[in-house]
Amino acid sequence: MTAVGSLLGTPDYISPEQLRNELVSPPTDIYSLGAVLYEMLTGERPFPNIPIAMLIKKQLEEPIPLVSASRPDLPRQIDTVIQRATAKQPSDRFSNALALADAFRHAIQDQTPIVIKTDSPVAVPTTTHIINPYKGLRAFQESDANNFYGREALVEQLAARLADNPFLAVVGPSGSGKSSLVKAGLIPALRQEAIPGSDTWFVADMVPGDHPLEELELALLPIAVNPPPDLVGPMQKDERGLLRTIRRILPGEENAQLLLVIDQFEELFTLVNDNGRRLHFLNSLMIALNAPRSPLRIVVTLRADFYDRPLQIQPIANLFKQHVEIVLPLNQEELTWAIREPARQVGVSMADSVVTAMVTDVIDQPGTLPLLQYALTELFEARHGNAMTLAAYQSLGGVSGALAQRAEDLFARFDEAGQEAARQLFLRLVTLGEGGADTRRRVVLSQLQTLRVSETLRVFGNHRLLTFDHDPLTREPTVEVAHEALLREWPRLRRWLDQSRDDVRLQRSLSSFAREWVQNNQADGFLLRRSRLDLFADWAKGLNLALTPDEQSFLKASIAARERREFEEQARRQQELETIQQLAQERILSRSRELTFAATHNLDIDPELSVLLVLEALNTEYTREAEGVLHQAIQASHMRQRFIGHTEETAQLAYTPDGTKLVSTSRDGTAKVWDVATGAELLSFDNHGDKVFTVAIDPTGEWAVTGGMDGNARVWDLDSGAERRIFSGLYTPTHWGQLDLSSDGSLLAIPSQNNSVKILDTTTGKEIQTLTTTNVVENVQFSPD
Repeated sequence: MTAVGSLLGTPDYISPEQLRNELVSPPTDIYSLGAVLYEMLTGERPFPNIPIAMLIKKQLEEPIPLVSASRPDLPRQIDTVIQRATAKQPSDRFSNALALADAFRHAIQDQTPIVIKTDSPVAVPTTTHIINPYKGLRAFQESDANNFYGREALVEQLAARLADNPFLAVVGPSGSGKSSLVKAGLIPALRQEAIPGSDTWFVADMVPGDHPLEELELALLPIAVNPPPDLVGPMQKDERGLLRTIRRILPGEENAQLLLVIDQFEELFTLVNDNGRRLHFLNSLMIALNAPRSPLRIVVTLRADFYDRPLQIQPIANLFKQHVEIVLPLNQEELTWAIREPARQVGVSMADSVVTAMVTDVIDQPGTLPLLQYALTELFEARHGNAMTLAAYQSLGGVSGALAQRAEDLFARFDEAGQEAARQLFLRLVTLGEGGADTRRRVVLSQLQTLRVSETLRVFGNHRLLTFDHDPLTREPTVEVAHEALLREWPRLRRWLDQSRDDVRLQRSLSSFAREWVQNNQADGFLLRRSRLDLFADWAKGLNLALTPDEQSFLKASIAARERREFEEQARRQQELETIQQLAQERILSRSRELTFAATHNLDIDPELSVLLVLEALNTEYTREAEGVLHQAIQASHMRQRFIGHTEETAQLAYTPDGTKLVSTSRDGTAKVWDVATGAELLSFDNHGDKVFTVAIDPTGEWAVTGGMDGNARVWDLDSGAERRIFSGLYTPTHWGQLDLSSDGSLLAIPSQNNSVKILDTTTGKEIQTLTTTNVVENVQFSPD
């Protein structure tokens, strides 16, 4: 048995995942069992009599040789069983030993159905078990070469192109079979020496992901005969690092060659956000490819809708112009061969009507091969005995409907919560096409924990609509949509994307910011700020797209940091205000003390001046010292009375004819009437609502007229404060002057606008006359007569 995290047993039987130090599972032992079966049937181990480094290389990248090559007397179906048991990917192998035994018995008994019955808790089919030769949405791998049909002519053409030039770009629409063509067609052909000496080439394949150099390191390590202690470091250091690395890891033989297959080349433009990282990778490839006596050959697969991207980058643009092979749709003969032959190889027949219907559905239609393979996979599972029928094909919805129907059927199995979980999951698994088609997106499973999608992953994974792998850097488990055909063909998923496109776009931005924050130890410098934070905070309030724990923590930390900054800023401003107020108070107090000191100094010299100075000191800031000086100044002066009540500077004073009352105007917006004998305030007139500058009292002493900053002259009763009349619009805020009453009080003279003086009747309010001058009039006064 196999121990998790350990390498146990003879190297000849160790599985690829053990060699890669990945998580082991029951299919790990299936690989070893398949290798033992091969040895039992052929009398030798799969890769005998070679150095350990070469053995590991072959186990990682080459399928086990065909049993029929050394035992042509055995049924060809045994090859299919052994190849599946020893597939490089654990998910492609038999799920348990009983399933392997069932298939093996069937193969050696010349297609005679074998029924396995068991009380074992392991799930085992109770009807005839025949290996499904179709691949669903999964691309064909090198180990699937025996089931890859229809591209024989194109494979020969690719090999011829690669023989003439070390670079080849295989370009076609999504779903045209580019990856399968290279992996299950070209590479096996090269293993069979389609190019002289190609059977000795080292082959490494990769997809760029969002860290292409790290992905390249993982691709090169399994074939490194002389692995360095640090493979990716030199490649990151400078652009010649890749060339030095390749020459170091290959054997010293002069003819050692490396074929690097870069699948899904478009990921360099959809997943790599750092243009510097992208150019570093591309320049490294170009330097290694163009070096004298370079051991490197490169084959890339590229979606046609991204063909313009490399054409914008020199010098790779010239390579893509000159060395490109366009993958065209299969013709009728090729389609028929690809549809029928895999089933025939495992003894399952297909009605001509089925073949005709399928060919009709996909002929001349670009990008339909994944749909075709998926429909064939479903049809094979739905066969009646050993025959695939037209009725079964039609019930699946045909090529165009099989995938969408399966996805919709699986979705319908869930309750409301499960369906919402499915929506959240699939929205996470899409990279939005900015100006192009949407593409699938690989996501680390740990990021999906809060979405409660474990059952969704299980159901859609079991039906091959999702595929699982590991992150190249962290080795964390990942998940992605099996093929972009699902994004195009499932109407519900398209609706989700159309409805949530803006939300998904913002979520991806938030995810990128959050990832950078986590990678930098959650430093405050990487939090959202200002308008960007406002955008995401408002967006998250009504969001129906679930956020991961990292995204939630990042957004909460950004909001909390903003609140701290606002609190600190408010505290700072309050401190500044208190400091300013304190300084102002100190200056006021200092001024009051200066005035008090001056008043004290003038007590013996000018007592009246001392009174004025100390009153100003008290108006500035009350101190007991100033009050004491005031008493001294009053005693030393001839002052008879004080009138205290205005809060700002007094503008003008006027006595009533009998001398018993005093009227004062002030900048505080009031005119006040005082008792001259006692100094008491009798009333305050505040109708002007603004500064009051001038006053005149009628000869009877019953009323007064005042002018203020409100632009009006107001007549009011000195006993009641009631307003008798208003003369409006006589003043302007920038011009006012001293008004005056005639000796009998019947006329009022007011300096007005435009260098004029207006004479008004105080009884009727009518204007009697306007006098004009050449200068601004500031004061007027009637003559005694």
